[in-house]
Amino acid sequence: MEILKKASDNGTASNSNFEVSVKDGMYILPKDEDSNSHYLALQVEIKNNRDKQFSFTNRDITLYNEKDEKLEPIQIYETDSKTKFMSYGDSLSKGKSVAGYVVYEVDKRC
Repeated sequence: MEILKKASDNGTASNSNFEVSVKDGMYILPKDEDSNSHYLALQVEIKNNRDKQFSFTNRDITLYNEKDEKLEPIQIYETDSKTKFMSYGDSLSKGKSVAGYVVYEVDKRC
């Protein structure tokens, strides 16, 4: 899935196949203060505008940093969390949407 448009003011970008919306976001600091890792969690919604079913993976949702480098999301395995993380590998039927948080490791200086 590749959407080559910038998001509109409402955080949505689309093409004839998909619509992707960023609903919310948060910067996450690790509990270990000595950790160099920091994370950006974006709540996204993906709508399938195609005429057929689509299966997506974590490689289909990417973010670019200030150096225009491609960042891929990391997998979060949290069984007792109240936060819904994006599930990958699921099929999305025609006209249906899926939503969840996508998490990226980011430079703590940003």
